[in-house]
Amino acid sequence: MTEGKNIKRLPWIKNPDVFFQIIVLSSCIFLLIISKSYPARARLFPEILLYVIIILCCIYLFSKVFFPKLFQFFVTPEPLETDEETVTLRKLSKTRFYRGWLSIGMTVAVFALFGFVFAIPVYFMSYFFFLGQEKNLLKIASIALVTTVVVYLIFGYFLGLPMTRGLLFN
Repeated sequence: MTEGKNIKRLPWIKNPDVFFQIIVLSSCIFLLIISKSYPARARLFPEILLYVIIILCCIYLFSKVFFPKLFQFFVTPEPLETDEETVTLRKLSKTRFYRGWLSIGMTVAVFALFGFVFAIPVYFMSYFFFLGQEKNLLKIASIALVTTVVVYLIFGYFLGLPMTRGLLFN
């Protein structure tokens, strides 16, 4: 590489939305493969949901790569980083981004070790806590517990889907 020449990267590669969509698409394909081991009646809903998500991710990625001008109508331009407040907001947004991923990582670890029922409240509590809602901890805990019960009743009891129990409870 000669000095002074900039290598022009494709603009969609630098976009965190594309990176996130690739992760979502890969996760959905992985979950679709796993869902093939479910009983026929229990796997219908997850497969339909996963196929819809996969199709939407593919449409988004295709349009982002081949028609990037479409997204200029929907995205507001970012302000120039000239004042102190804008720089502070940008740093805060990066911090929240990494905290969000930390919340997802914690949820996946709890899901793998303890199972689905424990992962839901951990996700809710960690997500809200990392995004700066510490003062509403009791409210967040109650919402997390109610959501866990509702999800368990709908998917575990009414739809008969097997709930993952985790490595420690198998």
